Amino acid sequence: MVRCDLVKLVSRIFPENDASRALCRALGFREVGVYEKHGQLDGVWKDCVIVERHLLNVGGSGAAPPDTPHRSPAAGPPVRRLRRPSRRSRRR
Repeated sequence: MVRCDLVKLVSRIFPENDASRALCRALGFREVGVYEKHGQLDGVWKDCVIVERHLLNVGGSGAAPPDTPHRSPAAGPPVRRLRRPSRRSRRR
């Protein structure tokens, strides 16, 4: 049997899916950014919100990292936009 020590769970959610975003917040996930035009729904490429939940801190105690911000759900989490590299930079 192989043992895997997971450190973090990561997922993506469509921005308009308020129920999933609320559930993830309630389960301890935080929104850390947005992938632009990352997921396709009904033939349309849409942005996706990136959510993550730390399972271990660097010391391995099992607690969330100390720098994880605790924010009110009403305030809404900060969201950074992540951009894909331009085609020109990928060719180099």
